[in-house]
Amino acid sequence: MANTSRQKPAQSSRSSARGFLTEQIYEDLKRDIITGHFRSGDSLTEEQLAQRYSASRTPVRQAAARAQQQGFLRYVPNKGYFVSLMNTRDLDELYQWRMLVEAASAELAAKRKHADTTIENLKRHAFVPFVTGNKAKYTRFIQADRAFHVGVARLTHNKFLVRTVEGIRDWVDRVLYTAAAIDYGDYGDSLAKHEQILKAIENQDWQSARKLMLEHILESKARAYELT
Repeated sequence: MANTSRQKPAQSSRSSARGFLTEQIYEDLKRDIITGHFRSGDSLTEEQLAQRYSASRTPVRQAAARAQQQGFLRYVPNKGYFVSLMNTRDLDELYQWRMLVEAASAELAAKRKHADTTIENLKRHAFVPFVTGNKAKYTRFIQADRAFHVGVARLTHNKFLVRTVEGIRDWVDRVLYTAAAIDYGDYGDSLAKHEQILKAIENQDWQSARKLMLEHILESKARAYELT
């Protein structure tokens, strides 16, 4: 009995470590797909992924299975994993999802009173320009754009909305990195719309905040369609 009781904490610790490693590999794999290191349609093997992430095949297999569940990979028996493609239907569904969730976020955010410092902090992300041909700068734009949209969701004080917008952004970021890779995009109008959305939220004009966010997402959708 004594030996068994001593083994249980050790087994639990090893299980936790494996779970943490699988989670880390999944996040790294997801990042590599979103940022375009692995491109749509690329074939991936467990051996290849194990080498890239310096891990054994078991946590890699678990991470790849999760990526498949989340739609980033598809598995073909006897052939392996392939990075999922984004077709016109996927874009339709993504932007329908955005319009429903992010318009509601802007509306709810505008129905609350916010400290001046809260709005000012969000402005730091709202006006970062998109610069083509410069990886560091367009990466900064994508990160700032994500922070702005997630930040609007945070203004609602609704944790479920925040988690949903964070999930949406994984796919939007993938579209933006694709645009950057082909040196496409003029996002000056996005920055102007960010300013208008923030002003509506600051003035607690929820109808304008919702309308402006819908317009912003529709403009983003139009640009995304030009990539397909």
